[in-house]
Amino acid sequence: GFGSVLVMNFSDLFAPVTDVYVGSDGTVTGEANFMEIRFELVRYISSDDPEWIKVSAMSANDASSESMNVDVIDGMLVTSLP
Repeated sequence: GFGSVLVMNFSDLFAPVTDVYVGSDGTVTGEANFMEIRFELVRYISSDDPEWIKVSAMSANDASSESMNVDVIDGMLVTSLP
């Protein structure tokens, strides 16, 4: 199947999703988890032959609607200013 996710803080557009940051040495400071996704399987999937979840077409914008960079680093979606 396919799906879409939109994360937005309507009460404060200038508030970050989390206060976590990645330092220049790659150290993650703060709690990076903000969302958990659960799936209900409609058929058996063997752990010997797993199905993969693909995340594509990622985009992010700041409070001024300016585009931000989105990267996957160690399994985390990381946004940064261009």
